[in-house]
Amino acid sequence: MMNPARLGPSWSILSLTVMTIGVMALLASPAAALAQVSSPAASPDVTFGEPIPPEVCTVERRTLESMPDGALATSSPTEPASPAAFTLPEGTPADDETVAAITAVLVQSIACTNAGDPLRQFGTLTDSYIATLLVEAGLPDLSPAIYGFLSTPVATSPETWRSLDAVEDVQVLLDGRIGAVVTTTGTGTGTARSFVVFVERDGGFLIDRLAGIETTGATPAA
Repeated sequence: MMNPARLGPSWSILSLTVMTIGVMALLASPAAALAQVSSPAASPDVTFGEPIPPEVCTVERRTLESMPDGALATSSPTEPASPAAFTLPEGTPADDETVAAITAVLVQSIACTNAGDPLRQFGTLTDSYIATLLVEAGLPDLSPAIYGFLSTPVATSPETWRSLDAVEDVQVLLDGRIGAVVTTTGTGTGTARSFVVFVERDGGFLIDRLAGIETTGATPAA
């Protein structure tokens, strides 16, 4: 069973979302208030290092009205940086409750990716991060047509599901946000380590930033 207190030795949790937005940008011509989501409890069926089943995703979909526009976009690096250049930001160790809460958010985000449901995955992200992703994809304003495209989950197969392998170095940063080094693995995309920043919202947490640290080679599909 997944025990957030046992943090082993990172993933692009946004891989399917970014890929879907990229497809939308190619298909499309010529994306508010945050739908707050409290951190759901991690499923007892989820284990570190094993693919997270799509049915674990229980986050409510973001509505079109709740989707932010490009004005909220901020600089938020998502490209892998040199591992040697990465330095863990200054902070203090987070308590077990916080570790469990952000781990639950990670589980939900990855599960919704595995479900091929970006609007549910958006439910684990802050407005500013969603806006940044949309702007980077060339979609500063999400039209009803594009929203409709996103609202239909993309069928996925178990061979493509990602796993959550580790959540390490969970820190309360100087600005009050939470930072953690996260490791994930996908059959087609390999193992990745990312530094993920969370902000507290209504007693729960949302992902506010993701910066790639390093990625290893993909595991060939059987």
